[in-house]
Amino acid sequence: MDWTDNAEQASFRAGVRELLETRLPGLYRRVAEGEGEAEEGAGNWIADRKSSDPDRRQAAADSTQLPIPCPRSRTDAPDANPRLMGPDS
Repeated sequence: MDWTDNAEQASFRAGVRELLETRLPGLYRRVAEGEGEAEEGAGNWIADRKSSDPDRRQAAADSTQLPIPCPRSRTDAPDANPRLMGPDS
C-alpha cells in the first residue's frame, strides 16, 4: 500500500499542522508537549469547560473557535458546512 500523500492530502496535512502550531490554545499546546498538567484533568476539554480555573475555561472556549480545515474538493459536498471551514473556503 502506498502511504504517500497526494498534493491535496499534503496540503490538508500542512493546514492542520499550521492550525495546531499557530492557533491551539497554550494550555493544550503545553499538555500535548508533555508540560503543564498542573491540575488533574488539565487539557481535557470537557473537564476544562467545567473547571473552576478561569484559564482552563478560557482555553476550552478558545479551542471551540478554531476553524476546521476542509479539503477544497469537499467544499461543494452536500454535507459541507462553510461556517466550519475557515475564512479561506
